[in-house]
Amino acid sequence: MEIIFQGNTDECRLVITCHILEIGRLNRLVDEILFSMPGVRATGTGGIFLTTTITGDASLIMCVEAMLRERGYEVVESLTAE
Repeated sequence: MEIIFQGNTDECRLVITCHILEIGRLNRLVDEILFSMPGVRATGTGGIFLTTTITGDASLIMCVEAMLRERGYEVVESLTAE
């Protein structure tokens, strides 16, 4: 599972990419994020590789990033918006 943090001034996003065999782990993680931070939104696409994008205010996404780091996930910061 790969988690990329993409931020700019007002709105940030986390892009989570994983293989279809990790769908249970992905769903559990996204549900946990959405229940803990009600101001964020999630959209997902994919086939064999699933991509979920979580967007919201910069402060909320930074809190989500800190929560993920506490749980042992590696979050990579990207300076470019893809």
